[in-house]
Amino acid sequence: MGEKRTARGWAVATMLVTMLAASACSVPLPTPSETDAAPTEPSASSEPSATPEPAPTTEPGIVDEGDPGLSFADGADIAPGTIAHWADGFMTDDAWELTSPDDGQGNWGYTSADGTCVASFWQGSTAGVELSGDDRADSDLVIATLLGADPARVTEFAEDIELSYLVPGNGGLDARIVEGSEGDRVWRFAARAFAVAGAAVTVMVDCTGGDIDAAFAEVNEKNAVATM
Repeated sequence: MGEKRTARGWAVATMLVTMLAASACSVPLPTPSETDAAPTEPSASSEPSATPEPAPTTEPGIVDEGDPGLSFADGADIAPGTIAHWADGFMTDDAWELTSPDDGQGNWGYTSADGTCVASFWQGSTAGVELSGDDRADSDLVIATLLGADPARVTEFAEDIELSYLVPGNGGLDARIVEGSEGDRVWRFAARAFAVAGAAVTVMVDCTGGDIDAAFAEVNEKNAVATM
């Protein structure tokens, strides 16, 4: 907890995810390689904690305590240097096994009990990436950077989605998501950038022979993003 990270983090993240880009997919985006590794952050002077934390039972600091959601537009109200991080809901969940422990660069991953799906998480700084200041567009940029794809192509195929904010299963956090497939393998990669804060979070769910809909829903139901 509390470790400081440098530009190496984002470089490692990019390398790990673009390793996925070896096979064809259902949309013209690179397909993640078969690895538990998640993205690692973009360098930072003010960086989020590299260690996942248990899902909160009380709400951490938020932009507006009366509103449990955080839209793309709300990102403009976050204070610079705000830390965005995952609250790890799988930490005590027997249905998921920690198969990629936190690497100190904001990456960790779990494998489902039946071995068909991997959920890879990343949290970190976007320092070193030229953000536009628009959280929606910058979320696409994070996806493009980590997948080694053209940002315009990501925007063409990405969709809006809600990740859980503060409370697992709560929804409320605007994010962007892309999907790819090859044979019986399907992956979904979601990201939310916080441009003013200089931070981002991502999650990739990669299933081979598993139920991607159920797996992604479970990931989103049991894990939440918090800002503090």
